[in-house]
Amino acid sequence: MHESTPSETDTARAVDLVVSFAATTSNLVEALDTVEQYAIRRNLDDGLRARLNLVIEELVTNAEKYGYRETPEPGIISIHLRPGPPVELVYEDAATPFDPVAWHEGWLAREHDAEAVGQRGIAMVLGLVPRVRYQALPQGNRLVMSFTT
Repeated sequence: MHESTPSETDTARAVDLVVSFAATTSNLVEALDTVEQYAIRRNLDDGLRARLNLVIEELVTNAEKYGYRETPEPGIISIHLRPGPPVELVYEDAATPFDPVAWHEGWLAREHDAEAVGQRGIAMVLGLVPRVRYQALPQGNRLVMSFTT
């Protein structure tokens, strides 16, 4: 895992966190710990930290399970956290293009079996984040998410 360690030259200025890692479960655990420690140092409240962890875990798990399923090696994930306000999480991968915002709009328009298990993760992510913007990258995806505290 590659982490760009935050360093403060001006204590009044917020410093961003950037973490890049191969999309594996063990790297995800390490990345979540790094994000958690950073969020604690930035005095982000418990509820926001929990939402950040859930969102990151779901996005990385989906990329590993679906976006990179046809690649022989784990793909790279990049997490960029800006302490705000508002707190901004930028998620990037080089996986198969997928616009979760457009998918979610279509998902909301359909009827769903209350007992159905699949396809709830992206709906959960978009329900936890007040503002989400998708950008297609030349080779991948970027989600820019703004959280209120």
